[in-house]
Amino acid sequence: MGAPWKRYAAVLCLGAALGAAGAWWLTSMRASADLATERAAHARDNTRSAEAAAAAAAVATQAASQAVATQSRQAQQLSQLDAQLTKERANHETENARLRADLAAGTRRVRLSATSCAAAAHTGGGGMPDSPAAGAVGDDSAASAELDPATAAALAGIVVDGDRAIAQLRYLQAYVCTVRPQTADCPAGHAADSTQ
Repeated sequence: MGAPWKRYAAVLCLGAALGAAGAWWLTSMRASADLATERAAHARDNTRSAEAAAAAAAVATQAASQAVATQSRQAQQLSQLDAQLTKERANHETENARLRADLAAGTRRVRLSATSCAAAAHTGGGGMPDSPAAGAVGDDSAASAELDPATAAALAGIVVDGDRAIAQLRYLQAYVCTVRPQTADCPAGHAADSTQ
């Protein structure tokens, strides 16, 4: 009777070993399936991350391109504005130098209207008439006074300095409106021609 018991024990051990091997095989199959599922999810996440990064890179590239285009356009407008100002300044300087020279030489004169003229007493021949009405043209009610050439040239210099300051202010306003068009008081669609 001892032998059948050993057989049953051997069959039982063999069954237990086969069951354990089957359980191990099933567990490894499940783990492989879980690992495959995890790898697929990871691959999907990587794909989504890559797509998001590509979209962000495309947006950044587009923004950079727009910024470069805006900067290039503004640089061109500023170059045109500078060329225009330089040309206008040269024209004004030439015209003002000619005016000053004419005033200093006495070929151009500055005359002022005056209703009364209080001057030191002249005995005649001093450049100022002895009576205020002697210099009047027309209706004896107004006299005119002529500035001496040096004073006229100095007065023209003051006017030129004021004109130059106004031109510089207009240039700076146009510069600001070109670089930052959303600034208050800048015309919509500002171009470099606002200095005129």
